[in-house]
This record gives sequence, C-alpha cells and structure tokens, in this order.
Amino acid sequence: DRAKSEGTLAGRITRGRTQRGKDSNKYSNFSLLSPWGIVLTLCLFSITLFYTILRLTILNFQNTLNFFASDNIFTQNILFRIYTFLSTLPIYLKLIVFPINLQPERTIPIQTSFLNLSVFLGTFIVLLSALLIWKTWKKSPLIAFGILWFYITIFPSSNIIIPINALIAEHWLYTPSIGIFLVISVLISAIYHQINLNPNIEIRNPKQFSKFEFSKIWSFEFVSNFVLRASNLFFILLTCILILLSFRTITQNSIWRDQISLYEYIQTYNPDSARVHNNLGMAYSNKGKNDQAINEYKKAIQLSDTYPQSHHNLARIYAQKGMINEAIAEYKKAITLDPNFLFSYTPLIDLLKKSGRIDEANLYEEKVTPYIKN
Repeated sequence: DRAKSEGTLAGRITRGRTQRGKDSNKYSNFSLLSPWGIVLTLCLFSITLFYTILRLTILNFQNTLNFFASDNIFTQNILFRIYTFLSTLPIYLKLIVFPINLQPERTIPIQTSFLNLSVFLGTFIVLLSALLIWKTWKKSPLIAFGILWFYITIFPSSNIIIPINALIAEHWLYTPSIGIFLVISVLISAIYHQINLNPNIEIRNPKQFSKFEFSKIWSFEFVSNFVLRASNLFFILLTCILILLSFRTITQNSIWRDQISLYEYIQTYNPDSARVHNNLGMAYSNKGKNDQAINEYKKAIQLSDTYPQSHHNLARIYAQKGMINEAIAEYKKAITLDPNFLFSYTPLIDLLKKSGRIDEANLYEEKVTPYIKN
C-alpha cells in the first residue's frame, strides 16, 4: 500500500495529507493566488514602485541610473552582464552552503563569453531551478515559492537591467537566502513528519528497491528508508554543522568589531583596492590616527586617482594639521575629478578666504552656485 501512496514526499506534507488530518496542516496550502498571497504581493510591489519613483527623482543625484562613472564593456553590453550574473550563482550557492573566506569587497572578472565553466554552471542552476518550479508548483507550492523568492530578490542586484557599483556582494544574499532556507526547511519538515507519522515503517536495504523505486528521488519509500538507516549519523552531522557555524559566527564578530579591524581584514584579500584603502583611512581618521589615515589616502590615490573622496578626505586632515596650502591643493583636485562633488566647495572657499585669496574664492562660489540652486 505504501508503494501506491500518491504525490511526492514534500508535496504530501505541504498538502496536509497526513494521518493528523487536513485541519492540522491547513496553513501549508500557501498560494500566491490566495487573498493573503495577493495582498502580500501587492504590498511588495508597492514598496518596489515607491523606491523606483524615489530613485528616478529625489535620489537621482547624477541624473542617471548607471552607477558607473563612465561607460565600459560591462555597461554597454547586456550579454556580458547576463554572463557575469550567471557566473555569480555558483558562488552565491557555495557561500550559503560553505560560508568560508567571507569578505565584503569580493570581486569577480567580467564574463564576456558563454564558453566559461562558471557561466555554464550558472546556466545549469537556472535551468534546474526552472524544472523544480515546474514540478513543484502545484504539489509543493512552498518549494516553488522559495526558489522564485531567491531569483526575484536577487534580480535587482544582478546588473542585468541597471548596472550598479559592484558585480557581486555577500550582503546581497541576505534577503534571497530566505528562499533557499525555506526550501530546505520544507524538505526537512516533510521527511521528519512522514517518518514520525509512520513509526511502523519497514526498514529495507537499498538493494531491495526496484529500479523504478530507486529512480524516484522524491519516493517516500526510498527517502524514508534512507533517513531511518542513517538517522543517527544525520543528527551527529547536523550537530557538527551547527557547532562549526556557531564558531564561524564568533570569528566573524571579531572581524566586524570596528571599522579598522574590518577594513584591515578586507585588505588581506584586496590589497590593491583604492576604495578599501580610502575606507580604512576614514576609519583611522575617526579614531584620531591621522598619520595612518594620510598613508592610506595616499595609497588609494596612487592605486586609482579617479575618486574625489580620497583627495577630499586627505584635504580635511591637512586642514586640521594647519597645512593650508596642501589642503587647498587637495580640495581642488577633488573638484577637478568631479565638478559635481559639492562637499569640497565649501571648505575650499573658506580656506581661500582665510588665506586672503578672495578673488579665487569668489570664482569657486560662482561655480558652485548653479548646483546649489538646482
């Protein structure tokens, strides 16, 4: 009779077809087409629409949706952005399963061809996900919802439609990972309930299964017997995983205890990142370690003299030290790199006036006036 049981293993638990009756599992039949599902969907879309309007108006500081300062092969070719996004999927799944070598400033190369192993793996993951959604949409809607949740929430940071200021970032996984954990939770819950509700199930040797039973991955018979035979090992393994993840959390907390420890850690992975050196300089400056901050700002400028922030931050420290001429020079460089970088105008004008260079100060006031009015 057990061989004639209907539906998949996960589907049986989400449909509530257990010995405890349908009432005990009435909340398992979650559907996006239910009244609450429609309300939830409309709320999420409303939030997205509200942010989109803000991004196109109040938050559109540079009159563009492109976060890159200039066009490049990545921003100009949507296929390259798709290939690059596909290459991030194996990395994201690896980070969820094995959270090691974590770093906020993770970088990957731009993929310009489909003939790349990481792109192939990403494509396989997408196709497998589509197949699972199709197979589980009616039988196990929570599994389909979890997979869709992952892709829908990761899509805004995929760079496919709008190029943003990074190719990959670990914190972009915070919301999408909820979908992955939902799928895992549903599967574990399904297996547990099926075994718990069938205490008299016969434990069979895997060799006793027919080829048809063995080929059914979601077979209640096969999975239940496998879990029962390896239940002790499973719980030992689960306990070890929880201990390791707890230890990993403790070590990560020590890295994130303050900005200096964080950016010093990031530097071990990205020693040639101008942004990391600039941020570390800011962390040193906030702690009053100005000499170390100056060194970091100079390294950032040496690595990539394209960011006005490094010159601006360096000028601030020079001004604090009384090095007025050096500070004026750095403020000017910041404005030269980005005339829209308004933060440098006011301190530059103040220093020029204190130095008696009134005409030059008036010139910069004339330059900044149109930006202030707009």
